[in-house]
Amino acid sequence: MALCVSNRNPRCIIELKSKGYDFKRLNRSAGDRQLFEYSFHAGAPLALLTNGVGWRFYSTQSAGTYAECLVRSLDIEADDPIEVAEVLGRYLSYTNTESGKAADFARQDLIARPHGDKAFQVIPNAWAHLVKADSDAEPDERLVALLSKTTALLSDHTPATYDVERFLRRLKPPERWTRVVVVEPTKGSPGLKAAYTRAKRAYDNAVEDGATKAALDVARARVEAAAAKLGIAPPWNSSA
Repeated sequence: MALCVSNRNPRCIIELKSKGYDFKRLNRSAGDRQLFEYSFHAGAPLALLTNGVGWRFYSTQSAGTYAECLVRSLDIEADDPIEVAEVLGRYLSYTNTESGKAADFARQDLIARPHGDKAFQVIPNAWAHLVKADSDAEPDERLVALLSKTTALLSDHTPATYDVERFLRRLKPPERWTRVVVVEPTKGSPGLKAAYTRAKRAYDNAVEDGATKAALDVARARVEAAAAKLGIAPPWNSSA
């Protein structure tokens, strides 16, 4: 199957497998090889292999092995529904397919993937370093100060530094740490996108400055309103 625009070359080749096709246990190279052959002869820059549950997106214009050309994998039964909708829209929506943005996004995401994957894997270690998990050492003083300040704003009382440090040391990196794609707005007018970006920046600044709960609620509501106008989920609903 192919996604085409007018009579021009296909923009995406889709290889459909039965639901019983197991990406993990079966030899995927045969399916990948067939998909890439179809894409090469059709001149399609984007390829998709799916059994209806598992979805694998490839950038066929990139050099490397099948695994190295894999942009994104999805499991619509296990992954977050909002994430699934955003990724499918990013690579398969009519607007992005017609404009060529879907293929551009795939190339960009593939280039960014190795760096993002490496940084992603280190996040739990960085958190453990900040909170000094499983250690008698004091947590990072900036983190202690931020938590103390926020606690004081919410309770009108400043907590004891010892209590804050003890709380931070008890925090553990998550046992299950899986990465999701953060999809920036790709639809809507430039004005709506700009409004969303401004609202998100204002909220981030409010958090960093230790704003009051009321001020944070207002800033959060503005982000959610701007996201709704774009038809996307707020950033706190797009990450795990």
